[in-house]
Amino acid sequence: MDSASPSRTQGLTCSACGYVNPSWHTTCERCQARLVRPEDSYPVTDERPRRPGCLIAWVMIFGSYTLVTGFLTLFDVVSVGAFGPADGVFMLLIAAAQVLSLGIVIGVWQRRPWARIPAIGLHFVLIALLIVSLVQSPGVDPATAETAEDEFRASADVFGTAFWLALNGVYIWWLATRREVFEPRTK
Repeated sequence: MDSASPSRTQGLTCSACGYVNPSWHTTCERCQARLVRPEDSYPVTDERPRRPGCLIAWVMIFGSYTLVTGFLTLFDVVSVGAFGPADGVFMLLIAAAQVLSLGIVIGVWQRRPWARIPAIGLHFVLIALLIVSLVQSPGVDPATAETAEDEFRASADVFGTAFWLALNGVYIWWLATRREVFEPRTK
């Protein structure tokens, strides 16, 4: 070993030529290549970015909405008392819709590429149901309300529907424009 060259424990080894340089050097004495320090290199991972907060909120809101409405609908059908064949078919359809919805929620949580489009579709279905329920509900016109309670109910119905329409619109926009969140991992 050359007496002018530093010992192997005190320097940085050049990745281009293998020469051991003093630890304070930024380039190799021999070949002038940039020296890479251990603290300069980052481990390469195949992980996607962290799960966005909007996605977490979607899973919490839509997942709980799906569970609660499914159980309330089934409870409502069972509590009526008279249980006929049509009720059984209705319960099977509700159960199938719940399983499908929960499958989509799990797919979105795991950021599966296939889950994005069905999630958008579910929100369009929810918007359609909101509009149908708004058109079909008799409601009370705030201008013709007889009591303050009727006026409050009418305003709450309009506000609640507007809120859910806006929320569904925001989630449709987010799911449609954030494709990179659902991209498959590359190795």
